[in-house]
Amino acid sequence: MASVRVLKSGSINVQVRLSGQKPISKTFPKNTSQSVIDDWIESKEFIRLNESKYNQLTLSGLIDEYIERVMTGRSGEVAARDRAKQLLKYYKNTIPQSAAEVNGYKWYRLDLGRANSTVRGEIELLGRVLRFAIKELSLNIIDATEGVSKPPPSKGRDSIVNEKQMLKIANAMPTGKGELVKVYFYTAMRRSELVKIELSDVDLKNRTVLLRETKNGEDRLCPLSSQALDIITARYNYCKAKGQQRLYPYKKESITQAFKRTIRKLNMDESLVLHSLRHSAATRYAELGLTTLQLSAVTGHKSLSQLARYTHLNAKSVVDLLG
Repeated sequence: MASVRVLKSGSINVQVRLSGQKPISKTFPKNTSQSVIDDWIESKEFIRLNESKYNQLTLSGLIDEYIERVMTGRSGEVAARDRAKQLLKYYKNTIPQSAAEVNGYKWYRLDLGRANSTVRGEIELLGRVLRFAIKELSLNIIDATEGVSKPPPSKGRDSIVNEKQMLKIANAMPTGKGELVKVYFYTAMRRSELVKIELSDVDLKNRTVLLRETKNGEDRLCPLSSQALDIITARYNYCKAKGQQRLYPYKKESITQAFKRTIRKLNMDESLVLHSLRHSAATRYAELGLTTLQLSAVTGHKSLSQLARYTHLNAKSVVDLLG
């Protein structure tokens, strides 16, 4: 509540007090209008009420508030939620209070072998959440990411495979997961997109698959090459006969682990990861002469810089395209 008193000088002193908190006061010139004073009182009561509410929030609560207010329905919401999971695994519900704590997180994630770009994205999200809490929620906390040296952006992966190598890997894996690896290579879909495909998302007539809630936060249509269409058609018919809605009902992590085990079993380069297939597909289609816009329709990338990291054209390929 607010109390207003007129001082001997004629100035007007206003004090806003909420239970359990220190009062806020301000002195206005004697000719200040009542509306100006009322506006100030209202703004301070709002801030103090929010401080009372949000000072009890955990990091999880702040992240939820940030995503709900800022990210919901926007491109990047899905990626933000994935990054938030990693932050909360490390910090639990504690809000980091220093750059040293953020550096600890950075080195922990890098030591686990996470890519520079992955760790960089997680720290950037943490910074956005903390700045949101300071500016929009009026919390008395600091941006602990300020001054932290972020890992440099990852360079484009050079580990790519050709079709023959991909088939060698796929044929050495359990049937269902090996089939999924082939689709991965022929479509450049993401792992998270593949495992969510349902029968209703497949349009065999138009040779497309609807990918829902992609990393960019948007649905998109993925065109199917003839090889991908053959595999998807067979899988579609199999699932329909079995009454199974999802084409590939696997957990993302199980596919990755099966791929790693197969690479080791075949004594292949262990720098090859499942995601290398996506890079390989993008490179393969670039070598066939697809334009930037056509490539983005396949991969779902929004910018040329993102595509550049995913395609690894060599000089000979470009010469062949030039004719």
